[in-house]
Amino acid sequence: MGNTNASLAFVSFVGGISVRVLSGWSADGGAPELEEKLGGALRALASENEPAARRGTSLAGISAVGAMERETRLVQRLEEAGYSVLSRPDAGLVMDIRSPETCGSDRQYAMRAALEDQWELQGDGAAPRVLVIDAGTALTVDAGRAEASSGGPQFTFLGGAIAMGPGSLAAAMAARGARLPEFTVDPDAPALGRSTVEALQSGVAVGFRGAVRELTQEVSADAFGSLDGVAVYLTGGARSFARRAVSESCPGGFHESAHLVHAGLGRVLHAAGESRGA
Repeated sequence: MGNTNASLAFVSFVGGISVRVLSGWSADGGAPELEEKLGGALRALASENEPAARRGTSLAGISAVGAMERETRLVQRLEEAGYSVLSRPDAGLVMDIRSPETCGSDRQYAMRAALEDQWELQGDGAAPRVLVIDAGTALTVDAGRAEASSGGPQFTFLGGAIAMGPGSLAAAMAARGARLPEFTVDPDAPALGRSTVEALQSGVAVGFRGAVRELTQEVSADAFGSLDGVAVYLTGGARSFARRAVSESCPGGFHESAHLVHAGLGRVLHAAGESRGA
């Protein structure tokens, strides 16, 4: 549950991790919308014939950065449906930052997914370094690393930056400019706007790409010295606005995932289920 949208996903670990989003709704929607979207998705999942669904999916987890009352209602609704619910379970990261209790759960789960993915890809003995770029209501650019320890891999969150996403930038411009019109955001807007609306669209799209480029370079420089050898992951609902800037910053390529937060939360739940013998 983010600041703008919420979604329910089914995460499977049969034959490798897979994430399938079942339903989505507005994060600030009311109880009727929650009942319709969430209830329908849970009923559909229960009626499926795939093996995981037949065994019964009994463990649910919530990543939430929105209003606490909506998170509480979501927990209640899932418990009523027979699920054991973990709300914002520990991401299993060493938080090498000040005030880790203030760090959003979505940032932590996205980092957990990226680090564990790189650990599996690079194999034992590697020490992956990761940069996660999440473009949504906010733009977050976070750094992390993984290294071997006596108890298995240790995943460390090193910190990062938080800026405004494209939708937030557009809303702020319309709200603060008394005579500025409201406008839709366009990731392909040209830099040269030939009307006020086009100029506003340019400022958001082109300016946002500039923020992505600068933060990608500067956060990686502060965390690792450079981007060399760093695995970069791009996620978030507004990632189309960031894709060009990330591609320019990472000529060696990057990983794009629509559901990195879901995957990280799923990995945390999977580990919790194994520890319970589930």
